[in-house]
Amino acid sequence: MKSYRPPARRGWLWLVIALALLFTLAMVFITGRDSAVAYYLDLTGARLRAFFDPPGALPTPASTPHSTVAPSITPSPTLTAPAVSTALPTATSQPTPTALPERVELPAPPFDGQDWNNCGPATLALQLRMFGWEGDQFTISDEIKTNRGDRNVNVDELIYYVATQAGWLRAEFRVGGEIDLMKRFLAAGLPIIIEEGFTLPQGEEGLTGPSDDRWTGHYLLLTGYDDTAGAFITQDTFRGADQYAPYAEVDRNWQAFNRVYLLVYRPDQADLVRSLLGPDADPVANRERALAAAQAEAEQDPDDAFAWFNVGSNQ
Repeated sequence: MKSYRPPARRGWLWLVIALALLFTLAMVFITGRDSAVAYYLDLTGARLRAFFDPPGALPTPASTPHSTVAPSITPSPTLTAPAVSTALPTATSQPTPTALPERVELPAPPFDGQDWNNCGPATLALQLRMFGWEGDQFTISDEIKTNRGDRNVNVDELIYYVATQAGWLRAEFRVGGEIDLMKRFLAAGLPIIIEEGFTLPQGEEGLTGPSDDRWTGHYLLLTGYDDTAGAFITQDTFRGADQYAPYAEVDRNWQAFNRVYLLVYRPDQADLVRSLLGPDADPVANRERALAAAQAEAEQDPDDAFAWFNVGSNQ
């Protein structure tokens, strides 16, 4: 009886697979910023993990009855100011708000779409260009996001970049933003970055396949508004330049991130920023006001998870 020998072509098949993997890895290291190669490698890895170890069902909330009134929480009397305060000097008086024009559109910066996982640096690059900064999203991400797989950039990381790499400008962030306040900043010539919840379009199922809800976080640069259209004019590094975003939609998506907003301005604009912020120039007072607003939303709808999340964040 003759012994069985596997076809020789099997050895060639494994060799081809190994060479393909080596070639792919080489492409990642050589191109560095080839978002397509890196994205699909991560996508494939995540889907393999989801196939062999699928995520379980989300836990079901306990059916214990809960109060429909958000708890009233008093700030701790032991709260002390940080060693380095981010508060702007207190104004001696607040000017009476003037009527806003129906439409404002600031000159849009040269536009670049975001690289993979790079909406934070890409959006900040657009904002900084409006103040004469020269650079791109990679100038920023190389400093604050050295790992391409890092899927999140916090707003304070963006402020860190401005403080350490664009020190001729100032940056502040506040929470509990409002549509009317954003319009006042824009009318004063100041572009604003907000962070929002964002649902990817159909067909962009994310990293785990069709079961993914496509929800993610996203930064958005506001460069104008149009009351006739009821919308902000935005520079959206995912959707494109000069996109219209309805006020109600912006506020709904913005709530997911405590309605945080990032200001960049020149030192000579500090008085203007202080007057527009009013009491929110003090970060502690800003948190207290945002906490009260989140508590009111939780009281109105006790099942609003983002409202409760914001209550905890502001604490």
